[in-house]
Amino acid sequence: MAKIDELKESIAYAKLILGVMIATMLSLCGWIAGNLPTNNIIMLILAFIIEIGLIIISFRLHKHIRRMIKLVGKL
Repeated sequence: MAKIDELKESIAYAKLILGVMIATMLSLCGWIAGNLPTNNIIMLILAFIIEIGLIIISFRLHKHIRRMIKLVGKL
C-alpha cells in the first residue's frame, strides 16, 4: 500500500474515533445533567473528571488529524 493511502486510512480511522468520543461526551453530559439532583456526588465528580479527560483527548486527536491532513497535502 502506498504511503499516501496509509495516511488516508489513518485519517479516516482517527475521524471515526473522534466521532465516537464526541458522541460519548454528549451522552455523558446528558447523564450528568439528568443526575444533578441526585445525592450520589462521587459518581458526578467521576463523570466530570471523565468529561474533562475526554475533552482534552479530543482536542489532541483533532490536532493530530490536522497534522496528518497537512502531511497528505505535502505528498
